[in-house]
Amino acid sequence: MGREAMQQVELSDDSGAAADADTPDAGTTTGSGTTTDPAAARRWMRRRRWAVAVAATVVVGLVGTQVVLDARERARAAHVASIPGVLAPVDASIHTLWSSSDWSTFSALTGVPFGDVMIGGYLDETGDRTVRAIRPRKGEVVWSTLLSAADPAAQAGTSGTWPSCTLDARPPTPQVVCLVSDGAVLGSADGVPTAVAATFARLVVLDPVTGEVLAQHDEPASSAAWVAVLDGVAIVASRSSTGHLVVVGEDPRTGDEQWRFESPLPLAPALPNAWSQDPSGFTLGVVADQVAVTASGGEVWVLSSAGDVIDQEPAGSRTGLEVLRAGLIGVVDYDTSTPTGRSMRIVGRDASMGIAADQQPITLSVDDGSVPNLLFTSSDRLVAWDMTTWDIAWASSVAADTTAVLLDGRLYARSSGGHVLALDAATGATLWEVSLGGLTGNPVYTDGRSILAPETLATGSRTLVALAPVDGHRVWEAPLPDSITNVWQLGRHLIGTPDGGGPAVVLG
Repeated sequence: MGREAMQQVELSDDSGAAADADTPDAGTTTGSGTTTDPAAARRWMRRRRWAVAVAATVVVGLVGTQVVLDARERARAAHVASIPGVLAPVDASIHTLWSSSDWSTFSALTGVPFGDVMIGGYLDETGDRTVRAIRPRKGEVVWSTLLSAADPAAQAGTSGTWPSCTLDARPPTPQVVCLVSDGAVLGSADGVPTAVAATFARLVVLDPVTGEVLAQHDEPASSAAWVAVLDGVAIVASRSSTGHLVVVGEDPRTGDEQWRFESPLPLAPALPNAWSQDPSGFTLGVVADQVAVTASGGEVWVLSSAGDVIDQEPAGSRTGLEVLRAGLIGVVDYDTSTPTGRSMRIVGRDASMGIAADQQPITLSVDDGSVPNLLFTSSDRLVAWDMTTWDIAWASSVAADTTAVLLDGRLYARSSGGHVLALDAATGATLWEVSLGGLTGNPVYTDGRSILAPETLATGSRTLVALAPVDGHRVWEAPLPDSITNVWQLGRHLIGTPDGGGPAVVLG
């Protein structure tokens, strides 16, 4: 917001002729024009001091207002930057920051942020399992810590598990908690993967500043490849010697058990169409302070932060968990008998279970939590459902892509015709719609300031277009490197890739 021009203001507590008489010329003057009336001079000086005081007050008021506005804008920018899926700031000077043909180099971009670095695990070409911190804008490796050296006896053709790392950000000593194992998946000619059981699993705690190993201890070799941290407690899932699911909450440093859940029945055999590629046969995650576990036999468990059962699904169906919105889980049965091939129940933020539905939710790449009671779905049109009643809140005439951005109460997406549009998320009203020439199949992105989308020009060159969130007008457009044919998001940055292989580039 620009500062307004300031003007000097004079106030008078008299009026009419009296005021005119109190100018510096009032009273008798000498030939030189000097005022000889002392009373008139004193009155003029008093008014002069008032004018200066008022002007100073106006200046202080304007500066104070601007300071408040600037502070609010900084607070909003900091809040938006903390929302998952929001890009680092992008402007018309966007260019290649760095490039690499080694995809493990990009792995940390999907890791956890800490200060100006991203921390993530990777499995390199030799089979070493490592965690490293990089500066995303430079590709600079700040530190790298080897968790497990390559196994020379590992089977050829296997896809090993990468270390799973998460950040326990509690002050005063933030720490990175990682789980590393040598479980793997063996490919086959018929396309059906075979799990290769792990021979070890280990929980490792690292200093996020230096990468120094602070503590480590063994976990069951049958542990799922993923670890989570909730309220400072590390959560690990494994299979017991009798075949039961065991979920343990433990102190990351010591391994001391804080709570334990064990399934009453043994885990069922994996279904033929089970989707878990984890060698353990199950997956683990934390969403909205709830622990979610799925098994390849179709079982699903949703546990509280203390390990109490909130919901569970029996074996037999191809069932999984999906994050519908920030802090909102859907327990999904992929049932081909329904029109959409699925049925779903929602685990609410208060751990209550919603009624069944067969809608296809829109994936919100950015969800700032606005209009919290609505769930957005897409089939032949964009629809919003009231999750308190499961009635339709509104239905748009627009058919939209299955990925969208929700920011400041507005829903930004691509229409089925390739246009970029903005809808009022509370009412479904279309606020603006913009056509971009030859738009690729990428969704829209945002850095919190603009809505970003790639555009292909008639010449075949590609640009990145920034649209104003309020009305969709073009704020700027910038050419992308000639080699780039696809643009997508990885962590907080846009990645450009060429067709047919070649180095990928980080844009910024």
